[in-house]
Amino acid sequence: MCLARPLLHKLEANDTIESSIKMVKNRGRKYYRLTEKGHQETSALLEDFARYMMTMNNFFKVKISQVTG
Repeated sequence: MCLARPLLHKLEANDTIESSIKMVKNRGRKYYRLTEKGHQETSALLEDFARYMMTMNNFFKVKISQVTG
């Protein structure tokens, strides 16, 4: 079962991505790309992830120094 299709349909319905169909060797292939809204949401998620990683890095530095120090 392909789990990507429902997610792609949801992202497309939310205007986060858009699709186009191109013919390749007599078969229609569907391609997706981020919309402007998708780029903005991706940037926001990456910023959140970077903050999370910094927090985790700081947490483990403290814990490791407590154990080894």
